Amino acid sequence: MDRLSALDASFLYGETPESPMHVAGLAIFDPPPADANVFVAFRDHLKSRLHLVPFFERKLALAPIQLDHPVWVHDNNLDLEYHFRHVSLPKPGTREQLETLVARLHMILLDRSRPLWQYYVIEGVEGGGFAIYIKMHHAGIDGGAGMAALPIIFATSPDPEPVQLPSPTTRDSRPPELFQLIRDSYDKFFTQQREFYQSWTDIGKAIAKVGQRVTEDLANPPRMLPIAPKTLFNASLSGPAIICNLHHLAS
Repeated sequence: MDRLSALDASFLYGETPESPMHVAGLAIFDPPPADANVFVAFRDHLKSRLHLVPFFERKLALAPIQLDHPVWVHDNNLDLEYHFRHVSLPKPGTREQLETLVARLHMILLDRSRPLWQYYVIEGVEGGGFAIYIKMHHAGIDGGAGMAALPIIFATSPDPEPVQLPSPTTRDSRPPELFQLIRDSYDKFFTQQREFYQSWTDIGKAIAKVGQRVTEDLANPPRMLPIAPKTLFNASLSGPAIICNLHHLAS
């Protein structure tokens, strides 16, 4: 049983339809051979490597009545039809059409009853290429870990080295028993209370330092910074999303 940290769980608690908490990436590839089935080839390639990144094979199990943060459990019934999606752009498949599609896909929240990731193979890109849109929840993987996983998932040559398949043993995906979750939650609660009371001395020193800093700032108030103008990047969040790549920002 691997319980989420407070930081990781905060990405679940703070998620709303207007502010999804998944991280994502878009990769655009050169045209494949004429007889290639891009979706099937990529799905089979990734399926053989899922076990190399534990995040892809685990899902959330909630604590009873939210006594504590959720835990990760192994998913023995991974539904690849949900996690691997195949879509095509309408002709001519311009970059603007690709960005519009990705923006719409990015607005869709991940299903928390399943492992928190999806791959979209997007064909019909102008020029004969294709794209792969990757969506993974920040509660399970951050940007740095996601970048570290890319060399494991993607190959750097047309003929990648074969990977060792996992053992055929089946891990138990059932959530921990209710008694175990309650016991662990109460143990953690009392530990936090004990540590809190033991830290009163340090808390008092920190409050004194803050008070001293506030007094100094009031005696020498800083120059007020001008209010930034309202732009696309500091407006209130809404449901619709806009995807803009560096190419278009530069132009």
